[in-house]
Amino acid sequence: MSPSDAPLLVGCDFSSSPTRRKPIVLALGHLTGGR
Repeated sequence: MSPSDAPLLVGCDFSSSPTRRKPIVLALGHLTGGR
């Protein structure tokens, strides 16, 4: 499976209420090497 075929993974940190000082954090990635 090439990186372009791998599903897009999205992570979201919503462990606390967002504020101006602490915005919502998103991370994008993809599966590589079976991990």
